[in-house]
Amino acid sequence: MVVWDHSTDPDTESSFNKLLSAASSSHVEVPPTTSSTWASDLFYIYTSGTTGLPKASKVNHLRFYSGGMMLSTLCHVTSKDRIYCALPLYHSAGGLVGISACINSGANIILRDKFSVSALADDIIKYRCTVLQYIGEFARFALNGSKDREKDRLCGKTLRVAFGNGMRPEVWTPFQKR
Repeated sequence: MVVWDHSTDPDTESSFNKLLSAASSSHVEVPPTTSSTWASDLFYIYTSGTTGLPKASKVNHLRFYSGGMMLSTLCHVTSKDRIYCALPLYHSAGGLVGISACINSGANIILRDKFSVSALADDIIKYRCTVLQYIGEFARFALNGSKDREKDRLCGKTLRVAFGNGMRPEVWTPFQKR
């Protein structure tokens, strides 16, 4: 298996930066394909394995587009928004809905490689996030983890909507108030 290292050390044999610097910068014309349709496969996501072993699930162009349009339409996402996403991109919520919403609306996406309760408010404030994407217990963890009401108040100055699924009913009202 070939492993590329995206490090700042260009002398590393497997340095991705070294490979990029050696690549041609000339523009290559690629004719558009005429064989792709909305039903054509775009990529695969992998299920969590809750109903068996993890397996690949096909995502076609229409599903990708529709997922992003759902978020951008329901939450009125525009090119002025900044979506905070601490979800893995191999999951349909992060990699399908979050990324597609940005492509569809022109919004920016702020990616966090790992969800951190202690860094959530700081990130939202620092990156001036307007949309928070969550899934499952994310909201409960954030609600129970935050004790700094001043940071919560500052988050409320930029954050205008949270979008996701799987939130427990007893978490919904306190999460909205916070």
